[in-house]
Amino acid sequence: MNVSYKRTSNKNYMIIEGEDCPLGFETSMFLENKPASLLESHTMEINGYIQYWYDITGKKSLRDFFDQEGITKENLKSAFFGIQKSLLSLAEYLIGEDHLYLTVDTIFFDQKTHGGIYLCFCPLSLPPHTDQLQSIAQHLITTVDHHNPEATKLCYDMYGITEQNRFSLSDFIGVLDEDCANIFESREPSYEPGVPKEITEEDIRQVADDIGEDCFTEESDTHNSFFRLIKHRFTEWKEKLSSKREELFPEDEYLKDIEFDEVIPREEPDTQTVLLAENPSACCGKLIHDTGDFPNDFYISHTPFRIGSKSGGNDAVINSPAVSRYHAKIIRKDGVYYLIDLNSTNGTFLNGKILNYNESVPLKSMDTISFADVMYHII
Repeated sequence: MNVSYKRTSNKNYMIIEGEDCPLGFETSMFLENKPASLLESHTMEINGYIQYWYDITGKKSLRDFFDQEGITKENLKSAFFGIQKSLLSLAEYLIGEDHLYLTVDTIFFDQKTHGGIYLCFCPLSLPPHTDQLQSIAQHLITTVDHHNPEATKLCYDMYGITEQNRFSLSDFIGVLDEDCANIFESREPSYEPGVPKEITEEDIRQVADDIGEDCFTEESDTHNSFFRLIKHRFTEWKEKLSSKREELFPEDEYLKDIEFDEVIPREEPDTQTVLLAENPSACCGKLIHDTGDFPNDFYISHTPFRIGSKSGGNDAVINSPAVSRYHAKIIRKDGVYYLIDLNSTNGTFLNGKILNYNESVPLKSMDTISFADVMYHII
């Protein structure tokens, strides 16, 4: 699977190409109904290959959402409850999970309201659904702030679920909020690893029906012996899951083997400029405003350095209605600064050239950077 991005004059697109998968009735349902919870898309043939173009204008990927808003319990619930809600809405169109590409880069929020989740319907040969969910859980445990015990435990609990043979998104939901287990009435029942299930008479009846035994006859001996047998099987299953959970995540010890990074406070910007690379054309880490009513210059004292119009969550706040809430960011790698657009509405420009979403371009001293209509140069 190859994922890339392209910006046109007024649209941002995510482009996916890969191995074709035989088309089924789900594709017809998608084309005929255009469900609101799916990204709008169209196909394009280039050099004999079919590309799927998805309109992501004004939307924020799951990766960017967690990067900008942080991985917290509430944000995890917002994301996964939203995904579950979108999946349930697709069931009305008989669209299942086989052709949905679920990764942190292909699941999108509404950029302004976070009011909806948009999924990616992709009729290509995709990884198994469980592998996709595991990749999301892996991203969470590698990027969560390990100084936040609550969020860290939730992320590791979800990752632990992916090591089971059978699991679904509903199991993630159960980890995030045990009280929400029944809020999605139409979802398939799912056993939650490590959460013991009380055995009821209905369970016994169900098992008996499955194997063709009538354990509720008047023959008490048969009834009792069969009941004991089934209850014994349930007990074994419950103990095995509990033991496995304790092995993966011992109570109050789930952070024992995690090496915490040292917390280094941000230093106040030095008034002297210090070159960060031997290359004399390399930028030093300061954004100088060129013209207009935005007199603030910004020292890039740390990376990633985020630029946008929202106060709180950005390192450089630009008060212009044309600048997106989270507009762009600057990162540093091997002593070189790179500029990255964050799917901004009005674009990020380097020396007059507009950047594609997630495109990473190196910066040189005296490069001109425009965040929408606000221009800076970097030294």
